[in-house]
Amino acid sequence: MNNQVSSSDQAVKLREPIRESLILFIIKITSLLIVTDTIYAVLNFVLLQAFFLNHELPLNLHAYAPYILTILHLVKTILQVWGISSIVFQWVGNSYQITNRHLIHSMGIMNCTEKIYDLNIIRSISIEQSWIGKIFKYGTVNIEISASGGYTDQVTLFGVPNPQQYENMLRKHF
Repeated sequence: MNNQVSSSDQAVKLREPIRESLILFIIKITSLLIVTDTIYAVLNFVLLQAFFLNHELPLNLHAYAPYILTILHLVKTILQVWGISSIVFQWVGNSYQITNRHLIHSMGIMNCTEKIYDLNIIRSISIEQSWIGKIFKYGTVNIEISASGGYTDQVTLFGVPNPQQYENMLRKHF
Protein backbone atom coordinates (compact mmCIF):
# COMPACT_ATOMS: atom_id res chain seq x y z
CA MET A 1 0.00 0.00 0.00
CA ASN A 2 2.88 2.38 0.76
CA ASN A 3 4.24 1.78 -2.73
CA GLN A 4 0.93 2.88 -4.25
CA VAL A 5 0.82 6.07 -2.18
CA SER A 6 4.44 6.96 -2.88
CA SER A 7 4.06 6.18 -6.60
CA SER A 8 1.00 8.44 -6.85
CA ASP A 9 2.92 11.06 -4.86
CA GLN A 10 5.82 10.66 -7.31
CA ALA A 11 3.49 11.00 -10.32
CA VAL A 12 2.36 14.41 -9.14
CA LYS A 13 5.88 15.39 -8.03
CA LEU A 14 7.23 14.95 -11.54
CA ARG A 15 5.50 18.18 -12.59
CA GLU A 16 7.62 21.24 -13.12
CA PRO A 17 8.87 22.71 -9.83
CA ILE A 18 7.42 25.96 -8.49
CA ARG A 19 10.06 28.67 -8.75
CA GLU A 20 10.18 32.40 -8.37
CA SER A 21 8.48 34.24 -11.22
CA LEU A 22 10.62 34.71 -14.33
CA ILE A 23 9.56 38.38 -14.43
CA LEU A 24 10.86 38.89 -10.87
CA PHE A 25 14.07 37.07 -11.81
CA ILE A 26 14.60 39.43 -14.77
CA ILE A 27 13.74 42.49 -12.64
CA LYS A 28 16.42 41.51 -10.09
CA ILE A 29 19.11 41.06 -12.74
CA THR A 30 18.14 44.27 -14.53
CA SER A 31 18.16 46.24 -11.27
CA LEU A 32 21.60 44.92 -10.39
CA LEU A 33 22.97 45.93 -13.79
CA ILE A 34 21.37 49.38 -13.69
CA VAL A 35 22.63 50.16 -10.17
CA THR A 36 26.21 49.00 -10.78
CA ASP A 37 26.41 50.74 -14.17
CA THR A 38 24.99 53.98 -12.75
CA ILE A 39 27.50 54.06 -9.90
CA TYR A 40 30.30 53.27 -12.34
CA ALA A 41 29.13 55.96 -14.79
CA VAL A 42 29.05 58.63 -12.07
CA LEU A 43 32.53 57.75 -10.82
CA ASN A 44 33.79 57.52 -14.39
CA PHE A 45 32.32 60.94 -15.21
CA VAL A 46 33.90 62.60 -12.16
CA LEU A 47 37.34 61.09 -12.80
CA LEU A 48 37.34 61.80 -16.54
CA GLN A 49 36.14 65.35 -16.02
CA ALA A 50 38.88 65.94 -13.48
CA PHE A 51 41.45 64.30 -15.73
CA PHE A 52 40.62 66.18 -18.96
CA LEU A 53 39.80 69.52 -17.38
CA ASN A 54 42.84 69.36 -15.12
CA HIS A 55 40.83 69.74 -11.93
CA GLU A 56 42.69 69.00 -8.76
CA LEU A 57 41.92 65.63 -7.23
CA PRO A 58 42.62 64.84 -3.58
CA LEU A 59 45.84 62.98 -2.74
CA ASN A 60 47.29 63.84 -6.15
CA LEU A 61 45.19 61.16 -7.85
CA HIS A 62 45.22 63.04 -11.17
CA ALA A 63 48.17 61.05 -12.48
CA TYR A 64 46.52 57.76 -11.51
CA ALA A 65 43.10 58.45 -13.09
CA PRO A 66 43.51 55.90 -15.95
CA TYR A 67 44.55 53.20 -13.48
CA ILE A 68 41.68 54.05 -11.15
CA LEU A 69 39.23 53.85 -14.06
CA THR A 70 40.61 50.44 -15.05
CA ILE A 71 40.30 49.15 -11.49
CA LEU A 72 36.76 50.57 -11.19
CA HIS A 73 35.78 48.79 -14.40
CA LEU A 74 37.21 45.49 -13.15
CA VAL A 75 35.44 45.87 -9.79
CA LYS A 76 32.16 46.68 -11.55
CA THR A 77 32.51 43.62 -13.77
CA ILE A 78 33.35 41.35 -10.83
CA LEU A 79 30.36 42.69 -8.85
CA GLN A 80 28.03 42.15 -11.80
CA VAL A 81 29.24 38.59 -12.41
CA TRP A 82 28.99 37.75 -8.69
CA GLY A 83 25.55 39.38 -8.37
CA ILE A 84 24.08 37.71 -11.44
CA SER A 85 25.57 34.35 -10.41
CA SER A 86 24.06 34.58 -6.93
CA ILE A 87 20.64 35.55 -8.35
CA VAL A 88 20.75 32.65 -10.84
CA PHE A 89 21.95 30.11 -8.25
CA GLN A 90 19.26 31.24 -5.81
CA TRP A 91 16.60 30.90 -8.53
CA VAL A 92 17.78 27.49 -9.70
CA GLY A 93 18.46 26.12 -6.21
CA ASN A 94 15.20 27.12 -4.53
CA SER A 95 12.02 25.35 -5.61
CA TYR A 96 8.79 23.90 -4.26
CA GLN A 97 6.71 20.97 -5.39
CA ILE A 98 3.17 20.11 -4.38
CA THR A 99 2.26 16.45 -4.40
CA ASN A 100 -0.97 14.76 -3.38
CA ARG A 101 0.07 14.74 0.28
CA HIS A 102 3.16 16.92 0.69
CA LEU A 103 4.71 20.29 0.05
CA ILE A 104 8.40 19.76 -0.74
CA HIS A 105 10.88 22.63 -0.45
CA SER A 106 14.18 21.91 -2.22
CA MET A 107 17.15 24.19 -1.49
CA GLY A 108 20.67 24.25 -2.85
CA ILE A 109 22.53 23.15 -5.94
CA MET A 110 25.64 21.39 -4.66
CA ASN A 111 24.49 20.74 -1.07
CA CYS A 112 20.83 19.91 -1.53
CA THR A 113 18.40 20.07 1.35
CA GLU A 114 14.75 19.06 1.20
CA LYS A 115 12.05 19.93 3.69
CA ILE A 116 8.85 17.95 3.39
CA TYR A 117 5.64 19.30 4.93
CA ASP A 118 2.49 17.24 5.30
CA LEU A 119 -0.43 19.08 3.68
CA ASN A 120 -2.79 17.87 6.42
CA ILE A 121 -1.19 20.19 9.01
CA ILE A 122 -1.73 23.43 7.10
CA ARG A 123 -3.64 25.89 9.29
CA SER A 124 -3.82 29.01 7.13
CA ILE A 125 -2.83 30.34 3.73
CA SER A 126 -2.52 33.96 2.68
CA ILE A 127 -1.36 35.76 -0.43
CA GLU A 128 0.57 39.02 -0.68
CA GLN A 129 0.87 40.92 -3.96
CA SER A 130 2.37 44.32 -4.60
CA TRP A 131 0.96 46.51 -7.33
CA ILE A 132 3.74 45.41 -9.69
CA GLY A 133 3.04 41.80 -8.68
CA LYS A 134 -0.59 42.23 -9.69
CA ILE A 135 0.46 43.65 -13.05
CA PHE A 136 2.92 40.84 -13.79
CA LYS A 137 0.85 38.17 -11.97
CA TYR A 138 3.25 37.06 -9.25
CA GLY A 139 3.07 37.15 -5.48
CA THR A 140 3.99 35.52 -2.21
CA VAL A 141 2.05 32.64 -0.69
CA ASN A 142 2.38 32.41 3.12
CA ILE A 143 1.50 29.05 4.63
CA GLU A 144 1.18 28.53 8.36
CA ILE A 145 1.73 24.99 9.54
CA SER A 146 1.10 23.57 12.99
CA ALA A 147 0.93 20.09 14.43
CA SER A 148 0.44 18.44 17.76
CA GLY A 149 3.14 18.95 20.34
CA GLY A 150 3.37 22.68 19.72
CA TYR A 151 5.15 22.43 16.36
CA THR A 152 4.59 25.52 14.21
CA ASP A 153 6.29 26.73 11.08
CA GLN A 154 5.87 29.38 8.41
CA VAL A 155 6.51 28.39 4.80
CA THR A 156 6.80 31.21 2.27
CA LEU A 157 6.63 30.68 -1.47
CA PHE A 158 8.22 33.98 -2.49
CA GLY A 159 7.46 35.62 -5.84
CA VAL A 160 5.64 32.67 -7.42
CA PRO A 161 3.69 33.13 -10.65
CA ASN A 162 -0.12 32.93 -10.28
CA PRO A 163 -0.21 32.66 -6.48
CA GLN A 164 -4.02 32.14 -6.49
CA GLN A 165 -3.50 28.85 -8.34
CA TYR A 166 -1.23 27.52 -5.57
CA GLU A 167 -3.52 28.86 -2.86
CA ASN A 168 -6.42 26.94 -4.40
CA MET A 169 -4.33 23.76 -4.68
CA LEU A 170 -3.32 23.99 -1.01
CA ARG A 171 -6.78 24.98 0.31
CA LYS A 172 -8.13 21.59 -0.83
CA HIS A 173 -6.22 20.00 2.05
CA PHE A 174 -7.82 21.74 5.01
